[in-house]
Amino acid sequence: MLDVLKKHYTRYVVATVAASVRHARALVVLATVFTGLMLYYTATNIAINTDTSQMLDPDLPHRKASRAYDLAFPNVAGELVMYVESPHGGVADDMADALAAEIRTHEDIVQAVFRPGGGEYFAKNGLLYLEPDELWKIDQKLSEAEPFLGTLARDPSLRGLFETLGNGLDNVTDADQQKLLVKLFDRLSEATEQLLAGKGEAVHWRDELLAAPGGDEKTGVPKRAFILVKPTINHADFQPAEATLDLLHELKTRTEREHPELGVRITGAVPMDSEELETVAADAKLTTALSLGFVTLILIWGLRAPGPVVAVFVALTFGLVWTAAFATLAIGSLNIISVCFAVLFIGMGVDFGIQFAMRYLEECDRGAAQRKALEAAAGGVGGALTLAAVGAAISFFAFVPTDYRGLAELGVISGFSMIVALAANLTVLPALLSIMRVPKLKHLRADGDDHVTAVEAFIARNRRAVIWGAALTVAASLVLLPQARFDFNPLNLKDPTTEAVAAFKALAADPDSSPYTIEVIAADSTAAQALGARLEKLPTVDKAVTFASYVPDHQSEKLEIVDAMRLALGAVLEPQATKKPSLAEQVAAVEAVRNRLKADAAWLPAPVAASRARLAKALDALVAAPGWPAKLVPGLERRILGDLPATLERLRLALEAAPVELKDLPDELKNRYVAKDGRTRVEVFPKHNLANNHELREFVRSVQAIAPDATDSPVELLEGSDTVIKSCILAAALALVLTIIMHIFVLHGVVDALLVAAPLVLAMIYTVAMSVLCDIPFNFANIIALPLLIGLNNAYGAYLVIRSHTETDVGELLKSSTPRAVLFSGLTAIASFGVLAVSKHPGMAGMGVLISMSLTFALLCALIVLPAIMAELEARKAAAG
Repeated sequence: MLDVLKKHYTRYVVATVAASVRHARALVVLATVFTGLMLYYTATNIAINTDTSQMLDPDLPHRKASRAYDLAFPNVAGELVMYVESPHGGVADDMADALAAEIRTHEDIVQAVFRPGGGEYFAKNGLLYLEPDELWKIDQKLSEAEPFLGTLARDPSLRGLFETLGNGLDNVTDADQQKLLVKLFDRLSEATEQLLAGKGEAVHWRDELLAAPGGDEKTGVPKRAFILVKPTINHADFQPAEATLDLLHELKTRTEREHPELGVRITGAVPMDSEELETVAADAKLTTALSLGFVTLILIWGLRAPGPVVAVFVALTFGLVWTAAFATLAIGSLNIISVCFAVLFIGMGVDFGIQFAMRYLEECDRGAAQRKALEAAAGGVGGALTLAAVGAAISFFAFVPTDYRGLAELGVISGFSMIVALAANLTVLPALLSIMRVPKLKHLRADGDDHVTAVEAFIARNRRAVIWGAALTVAASLVLLPQARFDFNPLNLKDPTTEAVAAFKALAADPDSSPYTIEVIAADSTAAQALGARLEKLPTVDKAVTFASYVPDHQSEKLEIVDAMRLALGAVLEPQATKKPSLAEQVAAVEAVRNRLKADAAWLPAPVAASRARLAKALDALVAAPGWPAKLVPGLERRILGDLPATLERLRLALEAAPVELKDLPDELKNRYVAKDGRTRVEVFPKHNLANNHELREFVRSVQAIAPDATDSPVELLEGSDTVIKSCILAAALALVLTIIMHIFVLHGVVDALLVAAPLVLAMIYTVAMSVLCDIPFNFANIIALPLLIGLNNAYGAYLVIRSHTETDVGELLKSSTPRAVLFSGLTAIASFGVLAVSKHPGMAGMGVLISMSLTFALLCALIVLPAIMAELEARKAAAG
């Protein structure tokens, strides 16, 4: 029964090719018009969805938790992170405040802006967030500076500063005053020397007075100042947040141009995805050009004539456009995985074209007329092409039942594309070949070919050695398989040289600013505090922050210190209207101090005398320099006073701190931690750097043990990776089983089916083993190689096994056009995927390496191991009589 169906199908294929040849010109014209219409439809309707969160089944538990969190806190999820870096925390804070204010004015492209630690509330109550010992240190510094702060508060000018200095020269017996005077002398000397040298920067009084020793980050004056921006997103656009990102990059460029001492960095999921798309787009141009170039050279080498090469390319292009139109109609919006259907179609479409074209040329070599040669080619390879197409389609459709939606959509498109590729190569390709002249070259029957004869002799002599070698290498590879590892950190798939990735890694290395936080939603504030307390006991957790965490602790003790500071400095810091001194008054103050410094200082302690002498020398040089006093006096004032007026004003406000309760916290902060229905967010920070996969897994699992509905990037990464791995294993196993069953049914037996599967299975085993030996971990990008390889590689064995049924022995099989066609099909596929290895994008490069490695193994196994097995079976059959 099956033989009858095969004969009927072969006749149908031959009839289809014959009809295509008879109406070749009309068919080509109709196909061209249809392709043009499909191209227009695709170009005007296709969309790219760059939202990677939609690539997994939305019903998965961790995806449900993520959506619930996004709905509860819409302004927090998906924020861009912009931060200012400076050696001076006050400068970073001030610039971040200015940038945040400017970003808020762009309401058309920005949904929300949050400035952590910024705003009036933290300016007034910031001292309450310091530890008591840090407050005492600030109090000590302010007490030491009190003698000159009063003068500078009343007269914040160069005159006021030098009058304070003059007063200090009259009181140098007190040890604390001596230390203060030495510091003041040295700061003035340094500022003067740098002014004359044309370098350096202004004194940062905010850091001097308000930063407690022991690390800026702990004192509320961080060297990094953050701005969190919620962009307007349109996932239908290629760059979903392009307008917002353009604004931030414009501000970054302007800030760094006007303030070279500052660094402004932008990161977050959206900018990293944006940069990734730009990197992929740039790589695509290079790899596409290289791929087309290599494939063209291989086709010319294999087909030896331009006509068949052009025909194969045209048929390939038509089929690709038809598939793209189907994808647009059936899927509509492609994701970054399903968009790879084009690469797969090219790989398989070229394979089908090569098989048909080479068989056609072989028939021409045998003397057949063109039409007869095309019909003979259809009869000879039509069944094999159909088997390969159906096998590949089954392999791709096996992706559909998985939870990895990106892979499932790729399976739908690629499965359909195999039918399209088969149809194009059995209609358009023979029609094109029929209207071209038959190449008058000796082609593809390899009788007498020294290379083929050598291969045939090698396999005949060493078939058992080849088989044993394959068996031993498989055994060794199986030992290595358990050592294969999966890297679920998507950062390792991105170009590390891009700005957003480098900025993200810098944050991830610091537990205080780690973007790898886990979010948990509690029923209310009380439940959130209790949950946070439990989570903070975990060895993997650094801290758990809730809305209540922003109510300062030990307020009574801290307010006593602040009150004491206010009593000591309050009168000093009272703002007073003072007329700005004239240039002459400024010069007179400098000259007065300069003359005082010339007096005998032998009685002074050595440190004071040395600092005094340095300042005297610096002021002498200043007065003698060109530009004195008109240019140098204002310049020196700017350098010495720096941010002192703003710091004094900030200090006045900070000393007004009052008791803080939950109700006193700003609404902007409350909206980030308390949802409209009262549910409260718990933000869990890791204790370790989660760039380490083991630490990430431990962090997530330990938090999930207490809060199963935990979400955010660490959970998404871990659970997503588990889903992807399971999906790919399921797809690969299902594809392998279904293709073997199909081959058993179509090829009349288990032996032929296993022969077809042998190169494929060997290639998969070798690929996994080589990933271990070369330390190439599987990841979100290259893990799809395993199920894809079944679709790409299953054809090689099928072509050889089916052709062997028409040849007398393996030697004759090797002399036919089929091994040569398999060779060039494999080489074109390797070239297509191999060029991805030159990509700057690590994910694409790794995928290119892994897939081309597997294709190489499959090709070698199909052309060496499989013929050796077939030769051994023939020998045993002959020996058995």
